[in-house]
Amino acid sequence: MGSDAGFIGLGVMGQPMALNLVRAGTGLVVWNRTAAKCEPLRAAGAVVADDPAGVLRRTRVVFLMLADGPAIDSALGRGTPGFAANLRGRIVVHMGTTSPDYSRGLEADVQAVGGRYVEAPVSGSRGPAESGSSSRCWPGSLRPWTPSGPWSAPCAARCSPAGRFRRPSR
Repeated sequence: MGSDAGFIGLGVMGQPMALNLVRAGTGLVVWNRTAAKCEPLRAAGAVVADDPAGVLRRTRVVFLMLADGPAIDSALGRGTPGFAANLRGRIVVHMGTTSPDYSRGLEADVQAVGGRYVEAPVSGSRGPAESGSSSRCWPGSLRPWTPSGPWSAPCAARCSPAGRFRRPSR
């Protein structure tokens, strides 16, 4: 694990957020299914991996900014023998939007193989992502992972604490 962090998903929000991390001095390894989206990151100094597993092998903290559960599962190798090797000892920071049930299941699966999971959904659009002024929610359960941490400021101006996942009362 040679770089500071990894970033998987360089779409409308992910690419500008990843660029802000690189510009802030973060050693970043990136991957996107559309390879051309990686080129601005390469030009800015990021390492481009051949596949998501390449990001996971080289980093301890991996940001995910992916469209949905199936894209996340595919990138992490969830449901495959490689899932445990991909995530053991790593921190997965999921910044997209998925259902609470999906998120709870992913958290349980990541923890079961020896990884840590951070749910940190981002609110905003491309403009705020480019300027680093989008908003992010941080879980209250992970004290070492704070809104003032080294990866927060380049990505989000406002960070709101949030509690652990809870099922709605019926």
